Amino acid sequence: MLAGAERVWCGDRFILAAHIQPDTDAEGEPKQTQHFSEPETHLNQYGHLAFCRFPTPDLPRTSGVYGLTVDDELVYVGESQDLRKRWDGSGYARIARYNCYRKTKDTSQGQSTNCRINNCILRAAQARRAIHLWVHETDHPRPVERLLIRCLEPPWNRRP
Repeated sequence: MLAGAERVWCGDRFILAAHIQPDTDAEGEPKQTQHFSEPETHLNQYGHLAFCRFPTPDLPRTSGVYGLTVDDELVYVGESQDLRKRWDGSGYARIARYNCYRKTKDTSQGQSTNCRINNCILRAAQARRAIHLWVHETDHPRPVERLLIRCLEPPWNRRP
């Protein structure tokens, strides 16, 4: 995949932002991490999974829509008011321990989507599939995200 590559989905132009490559061990296999040590009743529904870490792209601090492709198939679409924050060390790229636990009315802990998508990335990397992140900057990301999900039905997006 070449830098500056573009894709158009549902009329919106996306720019290639990164090749997602998890950190690997000496044998070249993606390193796995797990964070739970408390009773599983405290975990969110994806908190028990294995995760990976990967370098994050230098994304803009603007709002936009992002798409993940695996072997050139769009598998996930999301939106964010700050693309860099969504993908940096506290987002998808590095699962913090608190992301694995349920949110409660007393805490803002937990981010089950981070856990789920990171695990999907790990499994794709273990299968030696090419994973790419694409970005479409826009001040109005929500309608673009909804249109893409409705029209393209990416398999990693949940269905309502």
